[in-house]
Amino acid sequence: MRILYYCHNCGDFIDELSVDKIDESKLGFDLLTQEEKKDIMKWNKSGDILYVGSVCDACYQELSNMLGDDLEPYHDQGVYSVYDTPKLH
Repeated sequence: MRILYYCHNCGDFIDELSVDKIDESKLGFDLLTQEEKKDIMKWNKSGDILYVGSVCDACYQELSNMLGDDLEPYHDQGVYSVYDTPKLH
């Protein structure tokens, strides 16, 4: 099974993982609410590829520059829950 990470803002490919099965706790998905999972996790039609929306380094830096020092690290606060993220590129 493949997990493809892409940028929620610009659509760029970030990374890919190959796993035998999805272990939500090892991947951090167990920390998400059902609503957050529905928002960022999408399966392909055959169910063998999981697409996960995230924020690439370029968009994170650009968003951080736009908002200044008030932007908390993405993994601590969750950019989507705190800020309305614009399309940057």
